[in-house]
Amino acid sequence: MGALSGFLLFLAAVQSEATPIRPNVKKLLSQPEQTEIHLGPARAGWNGPEIAQSSDASPLALFGTATDAQEVRESLISAFIPDPRALAFLLAVILLLRQFRNWRASRSQVVPTGTVVKFPGEQSPQELRPAA
Repeated sequence: MGALSGFLLFLAAVQSEATPIRPNVKKLLSQPEQTEIHLGPARAGWNGPEIAQSSDASPLALFGTATDAQEVRESLISAFIPDPRALAFLLAVILLLRQFRNWRASRSQVVPTGTVVKFPGEQSPQELRPAA
């Protein structure tokens, strides 16, 4: 990786030279002259709105085919009440994720196996013996 970045830095630092392209006059004269393309102005919105206005100007038309305010209210209430199956699914996912987290936490605790030897913290000089 270092060699590649060093090589790229070397290429960036060195002045590059290219041979100039010499134009071929015969080839240029044999090509037909390109005509300029004329583009007309954009016409969006010049002749009125692009989207036709509907004849039904009722604000209740946004909420479906119901024309009565009571029907619109009932349709909105039914849209806001969640599906019990979706709620049960979300609750099950939350509970399973919590159970999995608790299971992983209980497995990560180190359980000592075998005998544990406790060494004394300090020894007095009289208890120390020279190595034989």
